Amino acid sequence: MKTLNLTRIPIFLLLIILWHGCQELEPVSITNENNDTQFIEMQTIGNTIDSLLAPSGVDSFGLVGSTGKYFARMIITGIRNDLPLRSDSVSQAEAIFLDRLNPFQANGRTFAYPSFDIGSILLNGDTLIKQQRQTRISGKDSLLGYRYQLRKNYSYESGKIYRWQITGNGNIDSTEISISSPSEIRVLQIYPPAILPGVPLNIKWQCTNKFVNIVVSRESGLQQKSWVPIIHLKVRNSKGEVIIPEKILDLLPTKQYRRFLFTFSSESKFSTNLNGYPDSVLVESASLHNILLNVGS
Repeated sequence: MKTLNLTRIPIFLLLIILWHGCQELEPVSITNENNDTQFIEMQTIGNTIDSLLAPSGVDSFGLVGSTGKYFARMIITGIRNDLPLRSDSVSQAEAIFLDRLNPFQANGRTFAYPSFDIGSILLNGDTLIKQQRQTRISGKDSLLGYRYQLRKNYSYESGKIYRWQITGNGNIDSTEISISSPSEIRVLQIYPPAILPGVPLNIKWQCTNKFVNIVVSRESGLQQKSWVPIIHLKVRNSKGEVIIPEKILDLLPTKQYRRFLFTFSSESKFSTNLNGYPDSVLVESASLHNILLNVGS
């Protein structure tokens, strides 16, 4: 196994990335000068449209940072959770179609978007539950429109065809969209099993997808109910393993937070358009593995 070499990456560049941690920056590629088949593309995650969709729970946000600024998305995920108080697996489908043209604003800042009712949505014959979204405006509860969600027992299959059916409503026409699921990802080893000062993370996984994405999130709230993504890594999956250098790990705010959630994902996605909806729609299928790491000393 070869270690990714950062000796030619100026330290001031990494400090600039850290200083801009609350802003969205262009990706920075970190390559292994001895093996050009491996690289890590790093990007800090700022206040993207994803943060306006819903609170970030372990199951709901896993693809943030890789979805980009889409105002509509249809996502099916198979999720494995390896957490101290939770070890389970679920399959989850979500869809939302935001109304970009009519945002909710306060003091000149957009804090939420309403979403369209596009009728019923089915995934391989199963009907997604239509859920009303709410927010508080001037101290009062206000309705934001709908999001669609379905949770089932874990039954992930690589290469499975998922067929979305939308009945349509109002100006949005009915349509059918299909997507194939990517290779499942399962993390086999993380060493050391904690984030230690000046020590890289050696990670091995089982996955045949060309790229593996890693989103690192800090705590927000209590009892692991909410997480805030801060760094997105895109790794070329040439050997089923990677070493995350200490210079990347040093960017994590380990003095303020003592636990970080690492979300590993294998993804397949494309964008499309729906008649009657004004923006592009992200269609995605993904396998996720969530692992919680403590900060050691």
